Amino acid sequence: TARLEDNPNDCEARERLAIILAERLGQVNLGLEQLQLLATMPGAEPESAAKWLGQMAEWERRYHKNETRFRALLAQIIRDYPATSFALAAQRQLDLIEQEGYEEARASTETPPTVSLRLIDPKS
Repeated sequence: TARLEDNPNDCEARERLAIILAERLGQVNLGLEQLQLLATMPGAEPESAAKWLGQMAEWERRYHKNETRFRALLAQIIRDYPATSFALAAQRQLDLIEQEGYEEARASTETPPTVSLRLIDPKS
């Protein structure tokens, strides 16, 4: 925090603070706020901004169990930073989620095969 008081635009210090807040101190919302500040900072490199959004998505899923917000952040990476490696990873993640959902839905609608047993009278 001392480094940020001297230079509020110190991306490295702000990112480290976000990680400490969320992962070590359990202050996930404060960590998310710090990453949001970084991602919306004017002049942020696209690769860095996409990375920070990806970290936010992961925390939303892991700590808040918020699958909707997780997916929305992945979609934002793809939309806002399509030329980054993080957009490719986000798309892959969404594709896997969709595939898993499809397989689960298919499995629940398929009727299991029926087995019919016929008893044979041993006397006949």
